[in-house]
Amino acid sequence: MRHLDVLRGTKELGGNSREAVQDFAKENMGFNDTVCGVEKNHSSAVENLFLIYLQKFPNCAILKFFHGRFSMLKGYFKHAQLTLEECIFIQDEWKQLHHLCYWELMWCHIFLLEWKQAYHYAHVLVQNSRWSKSVYSFAKASLLAVLPPDFAKSVSEDMSSLFLSVDSLRIRILGTSVPIEKFVAEKGQRYATTAGWFTAQPILEFMYAWSGFRVIGKKLELISTWLSIIDKGEQLLQETPNKEYVIDDISLLNLLKVLWAFTFFFCNCGLNLFFLQSIVLVNFLEDGSMSVTGIMGHAVQTVEIVNEGDHSMREKLMHLFMSGDCKAYSPEDLEKRKNSLKKWLEKNHIPITEQRDSQKTLCVAGVLTIDPPYGPENCNSSNEIILSRVQDLIQGHLEASQ
Repeated sequence: MRHLDVLRGTKELGGNSREAVQDFAKENMGFNDTVCGVEKNHSSAVENLFLIYLQKFPNCAILKFFHGRFSMLKGYFKHAQLTLEECIFIQDEWKQLHHLCYWELMWCHIFLLEWKQAYHYAHVLVQNSRWSKSVYSFAKASLLAVLPPDFAKSVSEDMSSLFLSVDSLRIRILGTSVPIEKFVAEKGQRYATTAGWFTAQPILEFMYAWSGFRVIGKKLELISTWLSIIDKGEQLLQETPNKEYVIDDISLLNLLKVLWAFTFFFCNCGLNLFFLQSIVLVNFLEDGSMSVTGIMGHAVQTVEIVNEGDHSMREKLMHLFMSGDCKAYSPEDLEKRKNSLKKWLEKNHIPITEQRDSQKTLCVAGVLTIDPPYGPENCNSSNEIILSRVQDLIQGHLEASQ
């Protein structure tokens, strides 16, 4: 691929910034994920290519936008804000690019819990962008919910009216509603017409709908703050429940806690500090059954090892958390399958590494993982193109090995 040649210095960059963007769009498989998606682990080669082009064309607004988006996806929210603001100031002809920047800036401020700044960009989008006034209005109302009541008065806005307006602002394409607009319209009706919900609940649902958990999962210090907000919300809902929605609301917050934990795990591609601080309590009972309890990392204060488990206990625990497919193979067989697949992928020029925290998991180009026992069904990736290609290669390897 040409962009890899560029990174190796064997080819020159395009003659102008338009060619640079066109070349990248044509030759990079992850371009759509870069622009619109939230990948689990985007390729460092892709980001490096952007930086090389940006160095050659420092005033290219669209490259600056991409650079700011990369920073946001990696959790560098302050750096993303500066880059996106600079992208806005260097040109004033392409207003649609300004709107893209406003959208990303709004999310940066939401992740940092800077509600007033986030509200400002949501308001600007409602006033100036025609992409989805329904979504922008829901974001604006959700931010008003977490701001002090005096702020809504100071800007002459009413939260309930904004929530109610979401449905009327929906657009339809060939008579069909856009799914995300249908979602926010239903939520807007609920929050406008009922009481007893937690003030941060709308923004939490909005974050979930836009994969915000996956982005903020890269910042350990922010995760504990957001999880504390969810815990506080759960407590308030139990104290002053809405009889019609209390089960739904509490179930939602519990779901968000679990999803946030798993998102953090997958975003960081393995065990990390947050999960090392989390605890799974396993109690083997006398009747042969067992109980398993999970304690999230943010709720752990101190850990003290009273007694080390013996070899038989470690074997029982390993067997307990081993997938059903792996149990059919011995550790030696799994190691052989891993090494054989690794050699096969390398032979087909697929960049493959062993995950740093778990030598049992293989990682392809930072965007796909292969877990034991290393079959096509054990592949995980948000990039469907790469996922399909690697699964085909693994299937071919298995057929050739038989």
